[in-house]
Amino acid sequence: MGLDGGGGSSIKYPGTEEMSSRPHQDVEYIPLDSGPSEPGLTRRPVASAKYAGHLFLAAVFFTGIVVGGGIGRWLKVPHVITTLIPPIGLESPHYEPVVTLFDSFIDINHLSPAKYPSPATTKRNERAVVTSLYTESYSVAVATLGHALTKVNTDARKIVIYLPERISETTLCHLREVGWELFPVDLIEPPDHGKGIWPAFIDQYTKLRVWTLDKIGVKTAVYLDADTLVRQNVDELFELPFIFAAVPDVFLDERGFTINFNAGVMVFKPDSEVFANMLTKVESAHFDRVAAEQSFLNLYYGSQVLKLPHVYNGNLAIKRKAAPYWEAIQEQLRIIHYTLVKPFDVGLKCEKETCTGDEVFGVENQRDHLEVAEKAWGGNFAAEAREWGAVFEEMMRTVGDKCLV
Repeated sequence: MGLDGGGGSSIKYPGTEEMSSRPHQDVEYIPLDSGPSEPGLTRRPVASAKYAGHLFLAAVFFTGIVVGGGIGRWLKVPHVITTLIPPIGLESPHYEPVVTLFDSFIDINHLSPAKYPSPATTKRNERAVVTSLYTESYSVAVATLGHALTKVNTDARKIVIYLPERISETTLCHLREVGWELFPVDLIEPPDHGKGIWPAFIDQYTKLRVWTLDKIGVKTAVYLDADTLVRQNVDELFELPFIFAAVPDVFLDERGFTINFNAGVMVFKPDSEVFANMLTKVESAHFDRVAAEQSFLNLYYGSQVLKLPHVYNGNLAIKRKAAPYWEAIQEQLRIIHYTLVKPFDVGLKCEKETCTGDEVFGVENQRDHLEVAEKAWGGNFAAEAREWGAVFEEMMRTVGDKCLV
């Protein structure tokens, strides 16, 4: 979930902008199936010294096992060896486990992870790509996403849930022009009156309302945050028999590549009964409130989620954290998720209570912001920002001046 008003992604905490502008590239990523004939990739010989190093480490660990429980102290074995493996039967004071959601996990839905018959039997009007819109500042992103979905020829319906009291008729006109079906919803307030939640995520629990789309005939849905851009058709996701699927999250800090999933791209089965059950659990369930609905969904579907490859949620944190890996998945990358930098103006301020079309969709304004986005993070995401900008400009040429009033 992202710092956005139209969806969610990896959390960007204050101060991360001050991190080194050099991407993390300490470890070279080489796909295991890469042969020496592939351009730019060669197989490197492994030095025999490396095997010697492995043998030495094995000997050290074996010594630690034999002598770790007291004999080591009698033989005066160096401390570094006896602490590699804790004394037999004792807890090592040097071991600090990483605590995750799953260490105190409680299954709160008891749902079967798979649903039959297979969704392959569903009709086109029973499948939908869904997004959400809570503020005008994400309107241009939703319109651009809609145009991108048309470009990749998705065979599914396109549905946007939105807060009608916050979105102007001009914006709704743009959304209709690019093919979105409009589904107005009511805001869901965060539990505990928003205590502990990251301010940018205050509206995010409203995303749970996508589970009510069964009321308009949707049986399988792919949810995309507003700050995503679809590069390739993802209709294969509708064929999954699982009730929930998402991509593991990625962070810039010590968490790195995690087992928790990112709620910016999800495959799910709309079910109003499940939605009602969620509402009964969200107040009382124990989860980290900072990341709002993303944390709740990680708990709710923790034992049923099917983990998808990163190509379905190209979180920009991947490029920052592991640039070689990012390059390796480019050919198959289906969706870019603009978590660390937004190529559109998220700080949009309108002169009046209702924004005008030019304020929201003005091409010059968006070009100015895109230029800023290209320079952010030392220009690390300039290519991705330009890619989004190209689709935006194409969308605006398609819509023309039909909605600018």
